[in-house]
Amino acid sequence: MPNFDYCIWFLPENNSEFYNYTKGFSPHLTIKSKINKNDIMEFQEFINMIEDYKIKIKLVGNLYQTQEDYFYALQYNIQILDQDIPKWWPKNAHISFRYKYHLPYTKSEIEQIEKEIKVREVILDKIQIVYCNGDYSNWKRVGVL
Repeated sequence: MPNFDYCIWFLPENNSEFYNYTKGFSPHLTIKSKINKNDIMEFQEFINMIEDYKIKIKLVGNLYQTQEDYFYALQYNIQILDQDIPKWWPKNAHISFRYKYHLPYTKSEIEQIEKEIKVREVILDKIQIVYCNGDYSNWKRVGVL
């Protein structure tokens, strides 16, 4: 299983329906991943800069699957609404909704999960640092520095 080390996630507002679509983790936009523990403090200024951001996004296209070392993710690409794209915005920005190990999602599973995701817009407004090594069900929120 892949290890992503420390990651900076941008999360939806607390009352978002998006939290009902995931199983065992928070829906999120990964801003930065694979940060070494020794380097995480270097991101404090960056986190301070973006922690007050509120960005409205919408899901675009279809739910799709990615794979890395038998780790499968279902995600949607996202588009920013009503404002300019910040310089720090990641390329290929997406929200992850489901994870699974060893067996890929079937076409029918993807179609079913896609039907469950009714809300297509959300405000991202929270920064979270997560230690993403081992099984995703054991990933640990570290907090904000």
